[in-house]
Amino acid sequence: MAKESKILAIDIGGENLKMAEFYFPGDGSGIQLTGFLFRKMERNGEESNAAVFERNYLEMLREGGFTAKEVRLSLSAQNSFQRLSKLPPILGSRAAINRLIEFEAAQAVPYSMDEVEWDYQLLHHKWNEMVEVEQEDGTKVETPVPREEYEALFVAMKSEDVVCYTDIIEDSGKKLLSVEVAPIALFNAAVASQVKENECTMLINIGGTTTSLMISENRRVFMRNIPIGGETVTSQIVREFGVTRDVAEDYKRRYGFVALGGAYEDPESEFSATISKLARNVMTRLHGEISRSISVWRAQHDGGNPVRVLLCGGGSTMMYTTDFFQEKLRIPTEYLNTFPLISVAPGVDRNQLQVYAPMFQPLIGLALHSAGRCPIDVSLLPRTIKKQMLLDSRKPYFYASAVALICCLLVFIFGIDKQLKYESGRVTKNAGQVKKVEEEAKRINNLNNELNSAKSQYEEAAQILLDRKKWSVMINELQKKIPDNMWLISLDYDGEKKLQTKENQTDDLYSDLGMDMPEVKTNDQNTIGKKQDIKTISNLQEIKKIQLTGYTLDDPYERAGALNHFMAAIRQSELFEEVKMKNTSQDNVYNLTYFEIDLTLKEPLKK
Repeated sequence: MAKESKILAIDIGGENLKMAEFYFPGDGSGIQLTGFLFRKMERNGEESNAAVFERNYLEMLREGGFTAKEVRLSLSAQNSFQRLSKLPPILGSRAAINRLIEFEAAQAVPYSMDEVEWDYQLLHHKWNEMVEVEQEDGTKVETPVPREEYEALFVAMKSEDVVCYTDIIEDSGKKLLSVEVAPIALFNAAVASQVKENECTMLINIGGTTTSLMISENRRVFMRNIPIGGETVTSQIVREFGVTRDVAEDYKRRYGFVALGGAYEDPESEFSATISKLARNVMTRLHGEISRSISVWRAQHDGGNPVRVLLCGGGSTMMYTTDFFQEKLRIPTEYLNTFPLISVAPGVDRNQLQVYAPMFQPLIGLALHSAGRCPIDVSLLPRTIKKQMLLDSRKPYFYASAVALICCLLVFIFGIDKQLKYESGRVTKNAGQVKKVEEEAKRINNLNNELNSAKSQYEEAAQILLDRKKWSVMINELQKKIPDNMWLISLDYDGEKKLQTKENQTDDLYSDLGMDMPEVKTNDQNTIGKKQDIKTISNLQEIKKIQLTGYTLDDPYERAGALNHFMAAIRQSELFEEVKMKNTSQDNVYNLTYFEIDLTLKEPLKK
């Protein structure tokens, strides 16, 4: 079941302010009028339209006791712009349609689009067009062909003419639902009551300063504002009799009617006859504008000829108005009655309501808008209000998103807390095992370090043992290369320490030969028989150079041949990188040659 509500409908005319409160039951049984007030807005001095409206609006709120919080506002069409424009066949997006209609509106409105509030209604019109089709036998037959077209009805009004009223209503604590122009509200009410869809009907709303003309056919509507109304008749009376406007208005209501003209006899009162002729002259001018509007409708919009006229508005209450238009237009004319669409609450003054009934139709149209029966939905709500309404409509989604985000955060925090507690329990439970594992790992690391240390010592010792073999390899290599008439007396490393020496080794050699050791002078002035001290090689780690010292027994016929052969042989060895003769000396007595040779090893020998 829908929620019950109340709507305050406000219609601001050229001279009158009309307010009515409607009640919408929750069961959808209908619309009920619960109260209304009509007041003529009189100016005090040089008051602006907004000041006059504010004063009368607040007074009527207090006087009528209206409790509705939501408001629908209707403005006079006097300062509005309406146009029905044909559109080319459009199958594009909504944005393309908006741009096209905005272009059409900019051509018709004499103001910048930033200075106006505007809206439009897209109308889809379908009909069958009779087209002659030639058959096979040559005869022509009219055949209905379906046609369709799009039209846009747009309405615009200067922003300042709208905001001056909407700000006052919002400041009073009311919520604006829509801002409409009176002809559209009237049209919605007429369509719901007396206008048939397939019938061309003309609505004439004669207001105080403006007459609004609407022609409806097949869901299409043509609108035009004519600057002639009931106030025009009052102005004619003022000029004719030289009275004030209030007096002229009183004369019009008491004695005024539209003269029938022709063969009809004038009234006995010359005063009344003059007013009736003035009223007829004004209505004749209005008829001329209506006829031109019908011609535009038929010529530019392919509309039909109206078959019925519905009158409403305060200016239509003069006697014989319906007879005048029926005579001039030759179309059945009657008053528009939309009261069957609503019910009247028991506390409402029905006699007073009957007096204002012709001016009540736009208010009923505003009420029908809230009920959802609204063929033309055009609203001139200011941009600021539309943005606020859009924001308000999105607030529930914002709140729902915020709640969902908070719930997600709570679930996330709860899950993290549970996970932390679970992990803390696991940590506490496994702390002892971790400690035992850490101690065992520490012990294993210590053992591994001991193993690595022992392994390093073993590898070092193994390497030393392996390097020790290089000595025998080197000595064997030298032994292979030494000729038979050559022998070594010493093998030095780096030219400093003897690897092995025998004290008196030279003396033993000469004694074995049965000779005395001679004094032999060398190039470096060292004596061959000089005794060397035996020392250890404890401080040496690597040996890169070797010095060989020895003698060769020379053949008298091949002097120094053995030494040259030896040098050539060891140069071809893979153990030595460089072979250099350091020193030689000859002993002519015993045919001996003393030599010193420096050998550079390719791979150093370890100690």
